[in-house]
Amino acid sequence: MWNPQVMGGVKAPPCEPFKSPNGGSSASARNPNAYKSPSSSQAKFPSLKVLMNEHNWLQNSPPQLANPNFAGGNTPWTFNQGYNSNPVYLFFDQSISMKGMWSAMDADKRASRPSEQGCGLWLRDTPLGTAGYYGAQAYDFLVDNSNSILTRNGICGRDFLTESGGA
Repeated sequence: MWNPQVMGGVKAPPCEPFKSPNGGSSASARNPNAYKSPSSSQAKFPSLKVLMNEHNWLQNSPPQLANPNFAGGNTPWTFNQGYNSNPVYLFFDQSISMKGMWSAMDADKRASRPSEQGCGLWLRDTPLGTAGYYGAQAYDFLVDNSNSILTRNGICGRDFLTESGGA
């Protein structure tokens, strides 16, 4: 996991952007802490920040075992490539919960308010583009979610807004 500084802050408006872990071309522009993995104790919202998830298990997936949207034909689906996916998450407080993509998307939408000036829960300005973490390769094109991967402020951010049930 990158240092939280890489994953933008939560100031709004404007929202702090993704900061390349390599920084600029000069040594003084590079972030020397970017690749220093944060400790678990840095989690500001341990019951709302994902530590681990079922990454390569897309629940309610299409019949193909591999995602045909990738070249080579052997890349598995990921947890966030379908609106009806409902993966199991382990949170930093050691709780375990199943939460659907719809729940994460709703939480991000609510965190993006008021009047679209909020920052949302995950970054949309990374090198992966506005669709986020392989969202462009989703099978149903309804899902728009990068929770637990591109979480704004990294370990100091949140992936959901409520601890149990819906977001």
